[in-house]
Amino acid sequence: MKPGIYLEEALKDVLRTSNFVHGMFNLIVAPCGSGKTTAAINVISKLASSPRTALMLIDTRNGVERLAQEKVLTTPYAFYEESIQQTWFPSDEFDPTQIVVTTYAQFGVWEYHNPGFHSFFDVIICDEAHNMVKFPNFKDKKKKTTPQINYAAIARDALCRGVWECNTLIVGMTATPKALAKLNCNIYRIPIDESKLRRYESKEIISYRSLPQLLRQLPAGKRGALYITHVRQMERCEQIAIEAGMKPICAWSLNHEKSMTQEQLAARDYILTNERVPPQYDLFIFNKSCETSINLRGHLDYIIVHSREEDTRTQARGRYRDDLDVLYVYEPDVEQDIVVPDDFLDVYIYKEDKTKLRAQIDMKDAKGHPKPYNQLFMLVEASGYQLEHGRKNNRPYIIIREL
Repeated sequence: MKPGIYLEEALKDVLRTSNFVHGMFNLIVAPCGSGKTTAAINVISKLASSPRTALMLIDTRNGVERLAQEKVLTTPYAFYEESIQQTWFPSDEFDPTQIVVTTYAQFGVWEYHNPGFHSFFDVIICDEAHNMVKFPNFKDKKKKTTPQINYAAIARDALCRGVWECNTLIVGMTATPKALAKLNCNIYRIPIDESKLRRYESKEIISYRSLPQLLRQLPAGKRGALYITHVRQMERCEQIAIEAGMKPICAWSLNHEKSMTQEQLAARDYILTNERVPPQYDLFIFNKSCETSINLRGHLDYIIVHSREEDTRTQARGRYRDDLDVLYVYEPDVEQDIVVPDDFLDVYIYKEDKTKLRAQIDMKDAKGHPKPYNQLFMLVEASGYQLEHGRKNNRPYIIIREL
């Protein structure tokens, strides 16, 4: 039998619920792909007196849509923006045979209108628990003019109150617990031998310095995914990938100020339903809206994580539910050959052209600033190009030639 994840155990097999305690935030730290959702449904939720008195919280709308496909999970309301005016609903609105699943933000709405709402539940499971600390600090880009109620913060504080009151069992799960150090309640890390848990391997980890360079150098015929933070960056990478002969598709939050196209929405729905990148695309570009919320199965050759943050790398890599041939990670200090775009070869490059070339190469220094021109052109030469310097019409120029 092949060594690796197939010889290891799932979380449900090693978790001992007798270790849980009321009056503490019970924290389960386990790798991506170790079966946290299965353990939540089949083990932890069973501690409630009935399924409808178990509540499962997750960070994003994408995550709710994915989890709601589980037969034992239900969403009493679609999503928090659509039910913002709801003040209360009777407990019999919950199907007694199903576990309620919703976002932290929706939970915050309910708690805002009904202080103490959390106490209705015997068990609250906080999936991707690190984001219950991170999300209250995010700003809503759609609503810039009027002050907004911070429902994520209300949810966080209500969960801490649930811990202090000792009546509801609060259990958090994450692969990246660092942010939870700022949680304002006592945390009890559940003892688990993580070495026994199944996890997905990355056979090769390659550092890169310039994302546009990397995209242009990816081997033809491969399929992969790219994590990057901002929508503008996603769109720019999509264009670079198209120019490099790839067929990319982007997906970001439904709440973002820029709406997705019908093609993007169809791809998003396909991924949430089938847990695969649609076959017509060979590069899936995603950001934090999918960082913890989706599963990707089927064959992918690589994942690119354009972030230096270790937690982000762990979560973004963890979206692919299998071993991976290559994981590319951003390191601004690593050596990387430059590939000069054809449009800049064997032509006069004046000052304004240098600006365009530097933007296309997009190579940063350790502080995140564009490389100074002298350093950039030294790297161009070191990458196997010949530079010719001269003046024409009293204007200095450079010509770059392939050796």
